[in-house]
Amino acid sequence: MDVWMLPPVPPDTPKRKQETQAQVSTTPQSVKFRAVDRRGVDKQGVDRQLLLALGKKAVMDDNILRQHEAIIVDTLSLPGTLPEVVAMRSAGAAYNEAVRVRGKQHDLGSPHLHVWAALVMAVLKEQDVPEALRLALQTHVTEAKKPTDLQDHIRHCRIGAMWNPERFKLQIAVAPSAQMLWTLLCDYLVHRGATILRGTAPKGPLVRKISKCLTALGSED
Repeated sequence: MDVWMLPPVPPDTPKRKQETQAQVSTTPQSVKFRAVDRRGVDKQGVDRQLLLALGKKAVMDDNILRQHEAIIVDTLSLPGTLPEVVAMRSAGAAYNEAVRVRGKQHDLGSPHLHVWAALVMAVLKEQDVPEALRLALQTHVTEAKKPTDLQDHIRHCRIGAMWNPERFKLQIAVAPSAQMLWTLLCDYLVHRGATILRGTAPKGPLVRKISKCLTALGSED
């Protein structure tokens, strides 16, 4: 354990004396700043460089976020007619209304927990659920008395629209404790018509617009 720390400096070494003198000295010193001469600066050129830098930064950050999302989050495309989709969307709307009524001091937890709970309960109502999945879901419901009890197991669950109005995008990320359950549930959703969207998602409309603006500004990237 001694190798984790450097030996203390003896009190009579020159370095120690310098540190002691620096601690004792409390004389304030004036700090001088040199004024920046902005005469002759091409403001339009600076603005263009700033826009290019900000645009490139936004595109780069978006690429990183989409790559991380592909690694961390499972994304599925589901038919909008599935009862599970209807239940999840209804749960989101009910959560928003409950928060509006109760105010900021509500104890409902995160909305993604209620969306997940709606998915679980909707699947349990189906008749063709495999026995292994049904038992896993029943155990899951028994262990969690309310949606807020799931926050250590379900990290993300969101249902949203896609470019195809007949389908919806489901994004889910779970903790290791719920990974086996999610694997069974994901397989069942695929059986019900879901499609797993693998890889990095394409650029969104806003990033594509930024890329066009960068090209118009003369970006070489």
